Order: sequence, then structure tokens, then C-alpha cells
Amino acid sequence: MYFYDRKLSVPKLLPFNNGCFVKKINELCFFAYEIIDGKSPKQVDLSNYLAQEAAILLSNFFKISSQYETKNKTPINDIKSIHNMFINFKNKFLSQIDYSYFHEIENFFANIKIDSWLEKNEKGLVHGDYFFENILLKKNKIVGIIDFGDVYYGNMVNDLVIGAMEFSVDTLEVFNLQWMQSFLGILKFNLTSVYFLDLMRLNCIRFMTQTIPDEIYSGHTPCQNRYLNRFKKLHDQDLISKIENIFIDL
Repeated sequence: MYFYDRKLSVPKLLPFNNGCFVKKINELCFFAYEIIDGKSPKQVDLSNYLAQEAAILLSNFFKISSQYETKNKTPINDIKSIHNMFINFKNKFLSQIDYSYFHEIENFFANIKIDSWLEKNEKGLVHGDYFFENILLKKNKIVGIIDFGDVYYGNMVNDLVIGAMEFSVDTLEVFNLQWMQSFLGILKFNLTSVYFLDLMRLNCIRFMTQTIPDEIYSGHTPCQNRYLNRFKKLHDQDLISKIENIFIDL
């Protein structure tokens, strides 16, 4: 209700017959929302225009998110949280995935050095999954943002990095740097290419641990996972140089 009450275009949370907004069945929690008239785009629909519009929506989201009153709530430490997710994931799927993939990620966590910068970064409510299927379009205009199941209090820059990635990768899983630059150009953050790349790699690990289990159960091999492959691509020196150039031009 926080974002709805502040006039952001999000679904209104509705009460169940007993007046409660949450219905628990066994270990599952259910929520009911008012329908917003719109349709989520697909990856094939991504464009420079949509990247700009998504960034404008996120900019409005940030203005409201930053005003969230925490009452001394401690922000989530993204590095520790995602590292723990990875450790649990590795322990469960070690026998099903080539260890070389795990080794690359372990090296990443051993060398990442953005803790102090993140501590100083602006805090607020983080959507945590800002990608194209979680916005709604009507007549080619964004009319809403959905899926708040991953919201947490922490570093808002994560939404910027996730959005910049998700709105700039085409159907061939190639980074479209023009779309990325258009997205980043709308949003003003104290961000360097080094921090940006490390946060994108970090969030690739987050989504990898969330998506590979279902893919394994569906019969897919982990090496096909888009986030694992993006993590690897984000260590390619040619791509790194091109992203660095984006930050020079911003």
C-alpha cells in the first residue's frame, strides 16, 4: 500500500473477506490485487524508447522509495545476502554443475570491494526485480509496475543496475549498449563503471541462484542459464571497455 498511497501506478492491495490483506494456506501467503489495464512486454519488445520510459518510471519510484521511514531498520547487506544465497545454492547443486562456474563466482566474492561504497549509498525500498515483465504497457505507454514480492529495504542503486541490465539485453542475449546508455542517462546516481559492473555481476548471481533450480527440475542444463552466462560475459574485456565508455559519455 505504501507506493499506491503515494500515487505511484501500482496495483491496489485488496482485503480478503475477513478484512485481512494476507491469506495463509499451509506455508504459503496469498495476496489479492486490483487489476491494472495493461500488458507486460516481452524481451522481443525491448527498444531504446522502452529503456527510456522504464528509467523515467524508476526515477519516480526512487523519489517515493527514498522517503520510506525505516524506524531504525537495518538495510540489507546485498553482498552478504547474495553470498549466503550462493553458498546455499552451491551446497545443494554442487554435483549437478561444473565446479569451474562456482570457482569463478567464489573468486568474485573474494575480490569484490564495494562494501564501503554501498554503505554510503542512498537507502530506500528496493523493488528487487525491476525488469520488463514487471511493467505494464498500454498503447505503448508504461501504465504500471507490478510484482513486489522481492521488495526489501536496502541500496536503491540495485534497482538501477538491474533495470539497466534487463532493459538492454536483446533476444540473442547480447547487450545493446545504446539502450543501456539511454536508461542510465535518465537516472543520476553517484556511480562509476567499476561499481556498476560489480553490482551487475552481483545481481546476476542473485538471479542465477533463483532461476537455475526450476530450470534443473524442468530438464535444462545450468550452463544454459541466462544469468550465469551474463556473469561470464561481464568479465569480457571488450564489453567492459564499451561499458566504461558509456560512463565517460554520461
